[in-house]
Amino acid sequence: MKKTLAILIAILMVFTLFACKNSETTTDTGASSPAASTEASASSETAPDASAETEPSTDASRIGYYDDSVDWYARDPYKIIYIGISLGDPLHASLNQAFKDWSGLINVDYSSFDCNFDYDIFMVQLETYATQDYDGFIFDVDYQGQSRIMDICEEYDLTWMPSLTAFADEDGHATHPYVQLTSYDAGRNQAQWLFDNYKDFIGEVDPSDIAFMTLDWSGHPDIHGRSVGAGDCYKELYPELYETNFFNVDLINEDFNAEAAYNVASATISANAHFDYWLITGSTDDFSQGAALAAADLIDDRSVVVSSMGDTLINEWKAGYEGNWAATVTLSQAVFAEPVIFGLIAMLDGRVTADTLWSDSIPEGEAYGVANLGFKVYTIDNYNEYQATVAEYVAATYPDLPQLQNG
Repeated sequence: MKKTLAILIAILMVFTLFACKNSETTTDTGASSPAASTEASASSETAPDASAETEPSTDASRIGYYDDSVDWYARDPYKIIYIGISLGDPLHASLNQAFKDWSGLINVDYSSFDCNFDYDIFMVQLETYATQDYDGFIFDVDYQGQSRIMDICEEYDLTWMPSLTAFADEDGHATHPYVQLTSYDAGRNQAQWLFDNYKDFIGEVDPSDIAFMTLDWSGHPDIHGRSVGAGDCYKELYPELYETNFFNVDLINEDFNAEAAYNVASATISANAHFDYWLITGSTDDFSQGAALAAADLIDDRSVVVSSMGDTLINEWKAGYEGNWAATVTLSQAVFAEPVIFGLIAMLDGRVTADTLWSDSIPEGEAYGVANLGFKVYTIDNYNEYQATVAEYVAATYPDLPQLQNG
């Protein structure tokens, strides 16, 4: 029997978590009529082989992941909605598509709602949908909205999962199960890749002549963790340069977009013009895109930028981009979506509760499990190789779900 898609793809990637010292679709937002504003639902019309098992596994190591031995049509369809603060950007759009494609395989009536960055609409829509006949909910919102979401979910007794948002308190303790690319390690990988590979882009430059910038957003623990990891890696690599050459730029008081990143990156580079070369990590695609544009405008080809998640960059590569935004830490959205939607289904099935989901990953002293997924730094060359590997595997395994091949 196959292991889960996430685990198998991780094996195909042959990823490692590098140590620094030993490196290697959009909908109407009218709150009054939510049913009319959701996307058309997705469900599969062809049931799996009736000879398959009719009950999902109770093995803790398999709960919350895909199980190809299960007849998902032995139950009535679950009705699940994904409410996102924004679903129009490439990252959230591809994740939304992945949820839809998985739903088509496992007897889920799926829809989504795009709040277009309107937090008031998000809360109104959540309470509106909570009174309707939805079985499960998936959310994306920033850290500051989590407390209110949890209050609403408790008030209406909702079964739910976050998608890209790490639900955790200010000390980093999970307040609900969630899925993540291990943020701190992702940041370390970004920094390590830059200093392992920068000579391929800017030549034989001494590290003392290079400034290192991280673009942070301290209001979100998951995003912030990437910057912390990158900074810690740099400090270990070049402790003698850390105080003079390292710049952590926090956008917490700025807009959360590429334009704000462009402005703060431009200001930082201009204020430190004695550095001719810059290496930059962005904690989000927007931040990386803005910083890459700023560096290209100010110092031309004397910069290298690496991002996290990378859906925007991947689309740029497909369009022929070959600029200073050179790499990204990323993972197939089909792989990322898997434990989110299957964790939700396991709770809907009654096989687990929020505090027992992924029980083998709950550290001592913690209340909830976190599914940590592996990752790797990709460039335009090795991402194409990885994407081909994913497409080949998924095409053979799920021939009726071609969209997963592009995840």
